Amino acid sequence: MTKHNKGETSAAAKGNEETYAAAKGPWKLAKHNTDTNQSPLRQTRKFTKEEGDKRTAPQRNLDDFQNAIHHEGKHPKDAASTWDSNYKSLGASGPDGELHQIRLNQDQRANFWVNPQNHTVKMAQIGGHTKSKKNS
Repeated sequence: MTKHNKGETSAAAKGNEETYAAAKGPWKLAKHNTDTNQSPLRQTRKFTKEEGDKRTAPQRNLDDFQNAIHHEGKHPKDAASTWDSNYKSLGASGPDGELHQIRLNQDQRANFWVNPQNHTVKMAQIGGHTKSKKNS
């Protein structure tokens, strides 16, 4: 929760935590237009089982995140908790829900829509980096 002066908690932060708590349950990935096979994270070379898992760290994090949601029914925040994902809401809302983001590694991010009403996650963008706004 966001702390303010004198230890007060913002209503928005409390609302986000209540929404997260109420949104527990089986989650699934919605169909999306983002082609993860064409992702900048995807390597072009195929590896054999003998060579082992040669995925890049960002690709492995993305795969683990999506598999935890799709196969285990985890909430996206829980699915991203196995590494330093910096899970956050970007504050935008649309017909697919609320826009959220995770850090896949130092340079790569994944943006996705979270719909708490129907427990779906829809990938919006994979790869790239969100530029921070500097306060003037």
